Amino acid sequence: MDYVQLTLNDWMEMKEQLKRDLNGVAESFVRIGYILRKIEEQQLYQKDGYETIADFAKTEYGLSPSTVSRFMAINAKYSIDGYSERLRPEFAGIGSSKLAEMLTLPDGDLEMIRPETTRETIRELKQFNAQEPGGSGDFQELIKSFFRDNPGKLKNLYASEAFATGDVEEMVERINPGGNLSYRKGIYFLMMYGPSEGLKIKKFGQPKPDDMSWADFFFLTREIFGEELPEEEPQIPGQMAIPDDYPETAPIAPAQNPETRIKPKCEPHHENKTKRQQEAGKTQESQPENQDIRTEEDTVFAGKIQNAESEVAPAQENPPEMPETRINTRCEGDKGQQDIAEAMNPPEVQAEQYTARKDYLDTLTVYGAAEYLFKYLKPEILNSQTALEYWLMKEVDVKGREEDEE
Repeated sequence: MDYVQLTLNDWMEMKEQLKRDLNGVAESFVRIGYILRKIEEQQLYQKDGYETIADFAKTEYGLSPSTVSRFMAINAKYSIDGYSERLRPEFAGIGSSKLAEMLTLPDGDLEMIRPETTRETIRELKQFNAQEPGGSGDFQELIKSFFRDNPGKLKNLYASEAFATGDVEEMVERINPGGNLSYRKGIYFLMMYGPSEGLKIKKFGQPKPDDMSWADFFFLTREIFGEELPEEEPQIPGQMAIPDDYPETAPIAPAQNPETRIKPKCEPHHENKTKRQQEAGKTQESQPENQDIRTEEDTVFAGKIQNAESEVAPAQENPPEMPETRINTRCEGDKGQQDIAEAMNPPEVQAEQYTARKDYLDTLTVYGAAEYLFKYLKPEILNSQTALEYWLMKEVDVKGREEDEE
């Protein structure tokens, strides 16, 4: 390395330039790192009586040792030829904080980063590289997963005139209007850019990402989903759609399970039958199990007729076999025939039943919960923990609707 003899004025000018760069635009960090490296390598800090570059930078400019190291590492990684005052053109416009975040990325991944790329995306890419993901598949499976996780983008694409005419630029605007989008699934990390740049697909363990043009992307999309999306089948209001490949034996939500619809509020009718007959002054021979179970007590209002005789419906010659467990919610003080009709023919759902939304979500399958959250959970609710807690505690009916949504 060639050492340049500096005059006192040169040395003072170098220090002033460093101070100006620290207070200047973000792109000057490369020059800052370059000057710090020169000061360290030529031990120029000793001119002012300092023992290390860290002592010099701390006293003169208030820089911590870690900040000094970061500036110097950024210069070595991102400057032209690895040792200059100039930033490599491909990193122009990327702020110093992002470049610092990228320091531990493999060199092959640097080409995936753009000025619009967020720090969160860079961190997610680092996490992707650090831990081996599960799954397998090819690019077609990746594209299929992307649109399944973003169904609105697929519908928007197919609804556009650009998809029918093959206008690639307009189609890109339909699914990637911001010009910078990332998607991670299994062993793949996908980065989407503008119409002219296309896409980059990083496979886990691969040193460099693969390139894909938008034309190829949309060609594969047509291959996967066809020329037209199938029309959605009409749904019963409040009913959630179920995919074709969903198991036929999906669990039944407790609120819809017929075995849990009726819960008697008092003791069963047959346990008090003899007692009521004695009070009425009548005795009755036990009826066969398969006999019609209607009695006069089931056709009048309790409390209004106290001494009526019981009439048993005539037995049929070949009566149908009755279920072992009979439904009878008859209680003293009930509303007579109306109550029995409701007990024998319970409504499918009780409109007046409400429960907290959190409890309703617990009754759904995984797919049903995902469908419900996608439909009803608005992005602004996620911005506030208090709003999210209130939303989960909100009373909903057995279809998950709030009272004012019915």
